[in-house]
Amino acid sequence: MQAKIIQIGNSKGIRIPKTILKELDIHDKINIEIKDNWSDDEKENTPVCTATGDQEYPQIVSDGSGGAFMVWQDKRNGTDYDIYAQHFNASGVAQWTANGVVVCNDTSDQRVPYLTGDGAGGVIITWWDTRSGITNSNIYAQRINSSGE
Repeated sequence: MQAKIIQIGNSKGIRIPKTILKELDIHDKINIEIKDNWSDDEKENTPVCTATGDQEYPQIVSDGSGGAFMVWQDKRNGTDYDIYAQHFNASGVAQWTANGVVVCNDTSDQRVPYLTGDGAGGVIITWWDTRSGITNSNIYAQRINSSGE
């Protein structure tokens, strides 16, 4: 395996397999903590949501403690898109309901979510919403605390 540049939302990151870090013996020198639950195999990824239907437009932000909050638009209901979110701790373990907590599942589409940390251990999520009609779409926001509520 080789180190490679990967896309993370609108940013780029470097993916360095654990085997390379161990071979080079630089783990302690650059203060990287290797987490066993995050896979370093590109064919064995950490599932965020495996519900039926389409899950699209994922966004990610750090939780400030080595983990991450993620949000996406989700069509698991088979009718329209809703917004779901998940929190993974530094070990790559989902902290909220399996397949994510619902942020908004109002009528019609909720799409194109974005998120940012709230400075208190949670996130604020925004999205484009057509509950008032496609020609009268609006932007909504919801704060989700560290417990997923």
